[in-house]
Amino acid sequence: MSQSRHTRSFAGLIGALVVTLVAVIGFVAFRGVLRDNVAVEPRPVEWHSAVRYLQEQDTQVAWPDPLPEGWHVREPLDYRLAPRTLWSLLMVTDDRRFVGVRQEVTSVEDALLAVVGEDAEEGESLRLPSAEVTDWTVWTTDQDHVLVAELSDDEVLLVYGTAGPAAIQELATRLTFAPRSG
Repeated sequence: MSQSRHTRSFAGLIGALVVTLVAVIGFVAFRGVLRDNVAVEPRPVEWHSAVRYLQEQDTQVAWPDPLPEGWHVREPLDYRLAPRTLWSLLMVTDDRRFVGVRQEVTSVEDALLAVVGEDAEEGESLRLPSAEVTDWTVWTTDQDHVLVAELSDDEVLLVYGTAGPAAIQELATRLTFAPRSG
């Protein structure tokens, strides 16, 4: 077995690691200086076809008509018919806050657990006279505001998110069960 012509030492290993680290940091910094920070607009998500599909399957779906100005639907869009009907639409407001609509055949407790966890506290009842669904119960967590409407004994509708009570209520007043055409 022949001996290497290079001496190996722990100090040499540390030196090589330091040189590599400096080279990586320099490369990242160089790229950062040359890169333009372009604002990325949300990609439009086609969600109306999911509403039409569910309605064609004789499922009553609450959907916003229209979305508030500057709001965008984001992926993933979630809907299914069996074994339990679910409709979920996630949105971002014009100031980049989160809002969701969830309609599901389940209990209020299970629906709340799915969207905000165990920490939700029940508040007062709320009546939104300009909405198609008028009677709601307010639930809150440290970060989320949730409106819950019981559509039947086993079906609930939630409007929830971090956008604050005014935005959540505005979206709730825009929900409709009307057939989606086109």
